[in-house]
Parts: sequence; C-alpha cells; structure tokens
Amino acid sequence: MSGMLSYAYGGELKDIPQMDGSFSTDDLTAQNIDSFSTSQSCLYDVVLVFDASGSLEGRFEEQLKVANRLIDVFDVDTGETQIAAIKYAGKGKCRLIFDFK
Repeated sequence: MSGMLSYAYGGELKDIPQMDGSFSTDDLTAQNIDSFSTSQSCLYDVVLVFDASGSLEGRFEEQLKVANRLIDVFDVDTGETQIAAIKYAGKGKCRLIFDFK
C-alpha cells in the first residue's frame, strides 16, 4: 500500500486534489512523499505537525496528548514505523523537532 493518510486535529481539513505526489501552498512546498522513507523495512512514515500558531493558542498540550495516543497505535519499537515531528507557528516559523532517524 502506498500513498498518504492524513488526520487533522483542532483545525480545518480541506480536500487536496490528487497530484503527482507533491503539493504546495503559499508558504510550504513538499517533495514527492515516495522519497520520505530512509528504511527498506519501514511500513509507515508518520509526520506529526504541531500547530503552534495563534489559532490554537492554549491547546498545545492537548495536541501532544492526541499525538501520544496516535503513536501508541503504531509499532515504533520494531522499526516498522518511523515518526517525525514538525512545529508550525506561521509563515517562516516552522521547526523540525525530530526526524525519522
């Protein structure tokens, strides 16, 4: 199975038309998601994006709780799942917290 499964918490999720595996917005460009994985045996690459912008002010701890519950579902210990996290606070305010390594 290939592709991307996305969940949104605390925000508005809009349909993104299917394209060639990449997408862009005014302040974000991403490369083809097929090249994300660094491990041959990895089944899932999970990227958690934490919204630290003003629209979700005061709800960061709640986002962490939801992320922890989601991580508990995946088999991270055996290497079948890789987790990365990004903190986004607005245009030019994006920071990689940890990557797949």
